[in-house]
Amino acid sequence: ITLTHSIPEPNAVVIRSAHGTVLHTGDWKLDPDPLVGEVTNEAALRELGEDGVLAMVCDSTNVFTEGASGSEGDLRKSLNELVGCYASGRVAVGCFASNIARLETLALVAADNGRHAALIGRSLWSFYESAKENGYLTDIPEFLTEYDVGRLPREKVLLICTGSQGESRAAFARIASGNHPRVELEKGDVAIFSSRIIPGNEKSIARLQNRLVALGVEVVTEKDHFIHVSGHPGRDELTQMYQWVNPQVVVPVHGETRHLHEQAKLARSCQIPQAVEIENGLVLRLAPGDAEVVGRVHSGRLTLDGNRMVPLNSSMMTTRKRMMFNGSLAVSVVIGDDGELLSDPVISGPGHFATEGEEREEAFLARLRAAATVAVETLSRSSSRDDAEVAEAVRCAVRKAFFLERTQRPVTQVHVVRI
Repeated sequence: ITLTHSIPEPNAVVIRSAHGTVLHTGDWKLDPDPLVGEVTNEAALRELGEDGVLAMVCDSTNVFTEGASGSEGDLRKSLNELVGCYASGRVAVGCFASNIARLETLALVAADNGRHAALIGRSLWSFYESAKENGYLTDIPEFLTEYDVGRLPREKVLLICTGSQGESRAAFARIASGNHPRVELEKGDVAIFSSRIIPGNEKSIARLQNRLVALGVEVVTEKDHFIHVSGHPGRDELTQMYQWVNPQVVVPVHGETRHLHEQAKLARSCQIPQAVEIENGLVLRLAPGDAEVVGRVHSGRLTLDGNRMVPLNSSMMTTRKRMMFNGSLAVSVVIGDDGELLSDPVISGPGHFATEGEEREEAFLARLRAAATVAVETLSRSSSRDDAEVAEAVRCAVRKAFFLERTQRPVTQVHVVRI
């Protein structure tokens, strides 16, 4: 079923089963004037509700917003007025690259104000090319590249930049830090953040805005002007959807715990018979009987490790990350049954010891071997007979010695050979 969102062609999915119909909304909003894409198919939603819906799995991201999320059409007028207030200097706008309607809006706003819009950031160009291939953004002026920007007067340019969430490698952050090879902002320019703050990104966005202000750039956010509309439903839109679909069960998803809890409260206040609050990994049985959690499965991000998929947050991958920044050491010690060290410890650390200046590196290795030797020789009689205690003592001693000289704590593995 066709819905509206900040990207084109969003769809809700209807899943029919012997026990009833489930509607999964995906990301959505109600926009009577979406500018790009079609309006929400209200007739199909009403018909679905009349036939009966067991459960609706619904977007919760914007549940704390009173009223509606706003229309892209209204936003276009507001941005046009705002950009028109700046007759001199460059205007830079940060937005989500996937927001195709916003790209069209900014291209037309730039043209209306005698400016040329330029895309700064690879993901913007990727989405732009994909949009054109699918029949969107064909009736707007061509975007300039970052190579074209320097050839035009500053008051004739509107920059559209990636990195509105403060991402360190994105265009906005590189420009603010003076690290972009072809684009810069200076005193008299203005930076407009035409996107919402995703929870968790507050600090990185604040750092970015502080850097821009330090350059003398005027920063405009949604607190200063109407410059963004969300792609997610406010409370009025959620209520409208409940009325159209009339589900027996609402399952809030897509949001933090407080968002899911708030939508469950809203659904109950709208006389929805049951609202179930869940989290990733829970197995929810919708029917027969009342909806209830009946189990849990593993959930989370997976990563490709060779030819297998492993959890990204596993201890193995955590160790890999530590090795990436600190490297690794392998230490072998040979001891007798009585705990006496029978030979010098052997230490290897691929990538740690340079071939240049071999005397200095050999001296460093000697200090590490000495630390391992002292660790073994100072163990109590009982501890020296326990391989695990020997290994831990050597590991701690070698890592400490390494840190004191190199300020790194490599992942250290100790092999105890007992003869």
